[in-house]
Amino acid sequence: MKRFLLISLVALIGLAAFAGGILVYGAYHFGWENGMVRSFADMLPVPAARFAGKPILLRDYFHNVDSIRIYLASADAKNQGLARAMTNDDRKQVLERLITERAVDELAASRRISVTDQEVDQAIQTEFNNTGKSNDQLAQFIRDTFGWSMDDFKIHLVRPILLERKIAASYASDHNNDLNAVQTYLQDRLSKKDVVRYIKF
Repeated sequence: MKRFLLISLVALIGLAAFAGGILVYGAYHFGWENGMVRSFADMLPVPAARFAGKPILLRDYFHNVDSIRIYLASADAKNQGLARAMTNDDRKQVLERLITERAVDELAASRRISVTDQEVDQAIQTEFNNTGKSNDQLAQFIRDTFGWSMDDFKIHLVRPILLERKIAASYASDHNNDLNAVQTYLQDRLSKKDVVRYIKF
């Protein structure tokens, strides 16, 4: 009986691993984004890409894809004439942005550059909220327009913008005051062998 149970358990584990492999293969090569794939990505740290040996998780990629999809269907996009269906180019840009965030963080660490929470909050009030919305109204607008929490907004939009500005100025000081020099660096960094993209578009 014990032998039967052990064999059954091993078989179930093998079946689960096989099914998981199919789901991941489908996500990587066929762009599967269905509920089963997402549930699997939520349970396990499946990478969408790797940067310097560290994973960029598939669940985070899906979360950011959803934010673009929500935006393209939002009232704000319609008002600006930008409403349309999601494309693979949009998905590719999402993945590249997540990888670029890692490259920016790496460069910032090497140059000892950081952005404080206070700087992020100040930028939200002075630059990203120029319509006079209250904090609650802004948070609701972000949820409706991107499906993001305020923390998501800070992490994936405000902080990277502020950090890249600081880096661009710092990097330019070493490169003939060329504010575009950091973009050349980042393009080269993202082509290195330790940057691996698993999702194919």
